[in-house]
Amino acid sequence: MRRATRSPEGSAILSSQNLRNVLNRKDRARILRLLAEAEAAAPPGTRIQVVLEATGGYEAALVAALHAAERPVSVIQPSRTRHFARVRAEHAKTDPIDADVLTAFGEALQPAPTHSTAQSHLAVLVGRRAQLVTLRAAGKVKMVALTAVMRKLVVLFNRPLKNPQFKLQAAA
Repeated sequence: MRRATRSPEGSAILSSQNLRNVLNRKDRARILRLLAEAEAAAPPGTRIQVVLEATGGYEAALVAALHAAERPVSVIQPSRTRHFARVRAEHAKTDPIDADVLTAFGEALQPAPTHSTAQSHLAVLVGRRAQLVTLRAAGKVKMVALTAVMRKLVVLFNRPLKNPQFKLQAAA
């Protein structure tokens, strides 16, 4: 953890760098404790959003822990922060400068929180279900031209789609 700052809107942005040090459970628990302490010290209703760079998988354990704790986290592509740093004329590459750049990036652009693994998986399932429903509707239109035997096969194929357990709902 390098630095926490508060934006004018009252939301605090915490930037984290050098994620190789947060691979073990004790470090992740310490980070969650620090976030809770920072929120307790902040004005009421303030939520800390963690903004960090994608680091080739090193961030995955921390992101999973933050999602499990229901903490908002944004994983940013390093190229975006590099371009943002260039605009700010920050050409040096040190951890404190990176932390400042990530903090400024979070405050200026307020990136949307990254979806958890479960939310991403659900979105894929909901999208696939929508494709199957579209395919089923197209099949109903084509049923008119089919023979009786082929109609029975189409009905058998569509039967699982009518099962209530198959009907997934998009997460709100």
